[in-house]
Amino acid sequence: QANHHQSQSLSSIQICATKLQPLLQLQFLHSDIIFCGSFLYSMTINPEQPRYLSWPVKICHIFWVFVYVVSFGAGYLCTLPLARAGWSLVWQGAVADTVATIIVWVASLAVGNSSMYDPYWSVLPPVLAAFWSIKGCVNSTNTLWALRTALCLTAICAWAIRLTLNWAMHWDGLNHEDWRYINIRKQITTAVPGTLGKGCYWIVGSFFGIHFFPTVLVFLGMLPVIPAVIFQGDESQSVPLRAVIMLLGAFICFSATAIEGVADVQLRKFVQENKSRGVQGQCMHEGLWKYSRHPNYFGEAMFWWGLFLIGLSGKFSWWWAGCGAMSITCLFIFASIPMMEKRSLERRPEYQRIVDTTSMFVPWFPAKVHRDGPEAQSNTTAETTPYHKS
Repeated sequence: QANHHQSQSLSSIQICATKLQPLLQLQFLHSDIIFCGSFLYSMTINPEQPRYLSWPVKICHIFWVFVYVVSFGAGYLCTLPLARAGWSLVWQGAVADTVATIIVWVASLAVGNSSMYDPYWSVLPPVLAAFWSIKGCVNSTNTLWALRTALCLTAICAWAIRLTLNWAMHWDGLNHEDWRYINIRKQITTAVPGTLGKGCYWIVGSFFGIHFFPTVLVFLGMLPVIPAVIFQGDESQSVPLRAVIMLLGAFICFSATAIEGVADVQLRKFVQENKSRGVQGQCMHEGLWKYSRHPNYFGEAMFWWGLFLIGLSGKFSWWWAGCGAMSITCLFIFASIPMMEKRSLERRPEYQRIVDTTSMFVPWFPAKVHRDGPEAQSNTTAETTPYHKS
């Protein structure tokens, strides 16, 4: 009976693929759609997850590069018929981004590890920015446009290289998965036990929550790149104001990347020193971490606001593109940081002292807490929040 239902599902998938084929004009994807459909269906029916792979880290990196090259290549190929049909660059980028995300998710599903998606946040932006820049390239001698394009692409590449390298240095391979994904898996499978719960995790938790939702946020954050790199025609009006906004945005982007880099270096050094001394469970309260409990998240939010200003200098009517930076900032303040701090307090109750004295997000001078007794003057720099993959 199960085989009968599966064959019916595969027949339905084949019919849908056949109908979508002339619409998308992507005949070469016909067999791939059928294969992916049957693969996803079988994984949903009997997903023996988690079942992490014990591949060597180098092999994992090679596999990761292969998956991302295939995903971005497939995303680009999907834009070709859309360009011929006259679709805007926004929608071409959105379709390519979605296709790439789906392929990365299929790879995550295949290896049973949603952390395959982790570097997508930093790898996609330079690829998408290059795509829009090439598509919108024109022969123009406008100095402001050329400078704005150069600053925008340089800022994105500097930020992406730093963040991706930071991920690669700490990635343990496919035998490790982010603790947040593990918690999501446990919550869903506990609420919906059995095979159905495992299927719900991969569709609802993994695809929509872990893969697609961040993809939407990053895409919204990247929208200001379009007015930044695409020549807007007459840019002779308000040149001084445009230049000031552009330079301010570039300064914020580069400063944000520097803040994230310094914060990560300080935290890495602190963790290594404590590990060499055999000390565990300490909380970071030095350097930038003395003025903000999450300086890397603050720097990350700063970057997206700086990118918005660069785009705004290209076309003022794109003020609405700030929704991306706003959404990412809200994600950090109302979701990511509370989740991290809850875990920190559960594992290190003494972390409450840092919560009471140190700004959560925006760096500020630490508050003074008056205590009685000999402990008031000791152990003021003994703790650190857990490692953040900013």
